[in-house]
Amino acid sequence: MRPSGYTLIFMTALISGFAIFVNKFGVQGFNPFLYAGIKNALVAVALFSVIIAFYWKKELVKLNRKDWRDLFIIGFVGGSIPFLLFFYGLSITTAAKAAFVHKLMFLFVAVLAFIFLKERLTKKQIAASAGLLLGLFFLIGLPSTIDEGVLLILAATIFWSIENTFAKHVLKRLSGTMVAFGRMFFGSVIILAYLGITGELFLISTFTAEHWMWTFISVAFLFAYVMTWYNGLKTVKVSEATAILILGSAVTAFLELSGLTPEKFLGGIIIILSTLFLVLASTGSAAMIKKLVLLKKEALYAIKRN
Repeated sequence: MRPSGYTLIFMTALISGFAIFVNKFGVQGFNPFLYAGIKNALVAVALFSVIIAFYWKKELVKLNRKDWRDLFIIGFVGGSIPFLLFFYGLSITTAAKAAFVHKLMFLFVAVLAFIFLKERLTKKQIAASAGLLLGLFFLIGLPSTIDEGVLLILAATIFWSIENTFAKHVLKRLSGTMVAFGRMFFGSVIILAYLGITGELFLISTFTAEHWMWTFISVAFLFAYVMTWYNGLKTVKVSEATAILILGSAVTAFLELSGLTPEKFLGGIIIILSTLFLVLASTGSAAMIKKLVLLKKEALYAIKRN
């Protein structure tokens, strides 16, 4: 029995939450652009291996010029430029500011999906989105200032929003694995070309055994992320899928026990309840929705009381 689209998106959110927690121990001392280019290229190789094993005759050899063009667009818009913008922005601003701005992607996607994919925003989806924003406020907090780094990360987030919206359109005719491959392959080619032009590609010769160990750990997480994300996105509204991804923030927060304050704990609970509310509303589980509404009201009452 194949997992449903919502199950796959939930898996993506969990993978994201664990990946952020684990990767922060290993990215120290890496050139962020080189790190992104190498791990993206290795994930592209892994995806190509899967395609050769399972999709060669079924899909790969049947790709036409339009398909390759769309895969290139996904790689260009989502797999290259935003990575460069995001990592450079992250280097000149704080992680908290970057996290908050990046997590706003679901709002941009909701607008783009409404305009270009005709995805309707229901009242329940709007209510869930409000809950997610409230949870993010307690979990991460609003940026105190807007600096150049924040603007670069905002630009990267908009690029990723466009990519996910366009990918949802392409997924009507291509498999999630093929779209994931296009994103990682063309994206890594562009990043590595940039590194070659800037002379940073030769730094790969300075990688130690520890660098490679953490690179392969990151590759495993990223491979699992794109496989579950794009295959789940094929059957789930992109506006809902990107909202569910915020669950990853709560997972990371709960894993960081030493930094888990009462405010962050409350924010994580609100995000979890809002995400479940969104999914249950989309799948028509009315009884469970009522229970979640009561739980959210209790959580908000606890906030006011404290």
